[in-house]
Amino acid sequence: MKKPDIDEIMQNIKAKYGSLEEPRFDFVLSERNRGNVIFQLQAFCSENGYSIQNLSYGDDEMCFSYWITLGNIRYILELSMIGPYVFLIKHDEKENKFTLITTSLDAINEFEKKLVELLKDLVLMDKEILLAPVKLKLFVTAPERTMIYHALFSDNDIIPL
Repeated sequence: MKKPDIDEIMQNIKAKYGSLEEPRFDFVLSERNRGNVIFQLQAFCSENGYSIQNLSYGDDEMCFSYWITLGNIRYILELSMIGPYVFLIKHDEKENKFTLITTSLDAINEFEKKLVELLKDLVLMDKEILLAPVKLKLFVTAPERTMIYHALFSDNDIIPL
């Protein structure tokens, strides 16, 4: 899996939005679901006993969002419309613990290793990159508070980290 490159990410953000000061959002309507990846993901989850639920709402999201659940464990998977970027976080509801799944995380279980392998052609984002500032004018998040997470995934002032 490719590691995040902040310069490449910024180029993709600028290319997709057109302008950081006066961004376009028409790409949201023209984007197509990452059909092949989603089809493989659904089959993979089913084979491993996990349920998968589409949570994509579209109003303030620049991604396709999914919950992957088995028992007390829930993964939030977001596939960016801006480029080949993935946000993947694990929530252990029993312990109320959140863990960002990254390529550098050694303590991932077999399911997570297989999931990361399935997403190998995409870029799994790390915390440092997600929290890097970008002066992008969005509808909800103020430009001085906007981070790469907001630009790639969701214009929600709360980041699920």
